[in-house]
Amino acid sequence: MSLYQPVSIFPIVGNAPLVRDVKHALRDSGLEVLDILSFYLLPETRLDDFAPALALGGELGARYALTQGDDPDRSRFGDHVSGFCDVAKRYGITPILEFVPNRTLATLPQTLALLDEIGRDDIPVLVDTLHLVRSGGSAADLAKVDATRFPYVQISDGVLAEGEPDLMIAKRIGVGVRRMPGDGVLPLHEIFDALPSDIPISVEINMDRPPENSAREWARFALEKTRAFLDERLIGTA
Repeated sequence: MSLYQPVSIFPIVGNAPLVRDVKHALRDSGLEVLDILSFYLLPETRLDDFAPALALGGELGARYALTQGDDPDRSRFGDHVSGFCDVAKRYGITPILEFVPNRTLATLPQTLALLDEIGRDDIPVLVDTLHLVRSGGSAADLAKVDATRFPYVQISDGVLAEGEPDLMIAKRIGVGVRRMPGDGVLPLHEIFDALPSDIPISVEINMDRPPENSAREWARFALEKTRAFLDERLIGTA
């Protein structure tokens, strides 16, 4: 049994009142849905199982389906990626493939090579700043890739374990330790220098929330820290 199961963390599919609330929140805020997540492609994956979530994502106007893979069989995994692309596009959604150093699809070069092998170089790649650094990647690696392959980016800061970056260490200790932007050791300024200046940013800060903070307060704090980092960049480039 694989560790990563294709289940909903927040099971919205089929929950009509919750779907209605989400639609109202989107309408009232003027926000759009950039991506829906996550879709794990595993050895036992049945692609049609993802159809209800993709259908709802399409209904909500989502543009991308965040897709990851953990399958040691490269041929099977490639077939699953290609098949998932076809399923997602039925609902007007583009898969975006994310590499994660503690999984089999672990690095940017591996991801680009896989998409090239299966003839899907039209599929974009999602860069998470912590995953990039922990996988041994750098801003220089991003600069070598056509910027259109990166339609948006996930931001967080983080700290590295002793000996990192090292994929063997990453696979042993898991997804890593995140920090708010500016509170870790990642070369965030260099990474963002290598990306388009107008790239959308997804705030990916999976941290334990202090018990004294509500979810709303914690989200606001994450937004403030991210804006502070971006403001510092603007001042530094002015």
